[in-house]
Amino acid sequence: AIADQNNSDSSDTNKGKIKMDTLPIHGELNQKQIDQYYPKILDTIKDRRIIGSEPIDIQTTADIYVSMLHNTGTFDQMFLCTHDKNFNLLDCYYVGTSTMFDKTSHTIEYKKVSDDRLEFNHVDWGYVKNEIDTTKYQKYFLTVTKTGKIEMK
Repeated sequence: AIADQNNSDSSDTNKGKIKMDTLPIHGELNQKQIDQYYPKILDTIKDRRIIGSEPIDIQTTADIYVSMLHNTGTFDQMFLCTHDKNFNLLDCYYVGTSTMFDKTSHTIEYKKVSDDRLEFNHVDWGYVKNEIDTTKYQKYFLTVTKTGKIEMK
């Protein structure tokens, strides 16, 4: 199976955190896959941990794949990416980094709101009068065009 081939050079240490998929752009990624399918995206990132990608259920056309690239450890750096049917990178949008709670934290949640659109919610958490509460909130939408361009709307 294709998934088994993809899995051959990854370890079991992530215990299924990043789900394997049949496309070579998804699942846990090695350096060769990162260079080939996600060129230059992680070049400036010093703290690389487990690099993986998950498919996002966005249908603009049959020729475009949408995925979320993750650099995970005690944090989760997220990049929304689009690829053409030959797995060439079309566009990438840095979503942000969610962090574990250590007096403060930043969470990022997203959901599909239409065939070509995702809603993102960023929340900063911290202590407010001895209780953990929201200190900052941001909501925005990203749309994937028929050509694979990612636009904030």
